Amino acid sequence: MDALITASTTSRSADAMRDYSTLLTEQLPVIWLPNPPYQVSAIDSALHGVVQDPLGDPQPQRWYWTR
Repeated sequence: MDALITASTTSRSADAMRDYSTLLTEQLPVIWLPNPPYQVSAIDSALHGVVQDPLGDPQPQRWYWTR
């Protein structure tokens, strides 16, 4: 891995980065960290406009209530 890191930062070849990325994806575990905006499991049915923002930011300015 050290050699691939060095090659990916010093080589002009696209293969160096591809090789580094390939080995990295095979060896690193997936790390899940709790992210409160994505942990919306229950929302009152009267609250509308709540969406899962791609950047993980809540947007309360778009929320509204109905009866």
